[in-house]
This record gives sequence, structure tokens and C-alpha cells, in this order.
Amino acid sequence: MRLDREGRRTVAQFLNGVAVAVVATMLLAPMAGGKVDIGTAVLGAMCALTLHAMALFVAARR
Repeated sequence: MRLDREGRRTVAQFLNGVAVAVVATMLLAPMAGGKVDIGTAVLGAMCALTLHAMALFVAARR
């Protein structure tokens, strides 16, 4: 299936939105509550970076 430019942009925005949600739930909320778990923080950061990289890949495809 080939996506046009609008479709790729929509998919990239969705993936970036999910990445922001991961950062908010796995990094910011536990730190605000004072319950920092390094494993969860690292996992959240890696998930967010992976989603953002996927968004860049989708947006850059021709």
C-alpha cells in the first residue's frame, strides 16, 4: 500500500503523539509523584525514541 504525502504525515503525527504519551506516562508522571524507577524510565525513553525514529522514517519515505 502506497501512502500519499498527507497519509505519511498523518501516520508520522500519530507516532509522535504516541511517543509524547509514552514520555508523559512513563517518565514525567512517576517523577512528579516521587516514585522514580530507573528501569521504567529507561524503557519509556527507548520506546519514545523508537516511535519517534519510526515517525521520521515514515515521513522521509518517497
